[in-house]
Amino acid sequence: MKDLRLKFKGIDDWNRPVFMDDNGRYFGDTEHLFDYTASKDDVLNFYRNMPLNNCICYFGQQFGCEPMGIDIKSNVKIILE
Repeated sequence: MKDLRLKFKGIDDWNRPVFMDDNGRYFGDTEHLFDYTASKDDVLNFYRNMPLNNCICYFGQQFGCEPMGIDIKSNVKIILE
């Protein structure tokens, strides 16, 4: 199983949590929205016990972009940091 480490970058203009991998690709969640003032801890705690492959998808190459909506395969372990 391959690991995909994603670092929390913030909440975008559509209230979506946005994460970035080490290659500069952006990922996020279009179903679970957060207040603009949500902290990193708020977001990470929310996802603590969730199946992340059902929530997190590929957004694109920049923060705030229209999500590509590409699902992450089940053989990839998503690690949020």
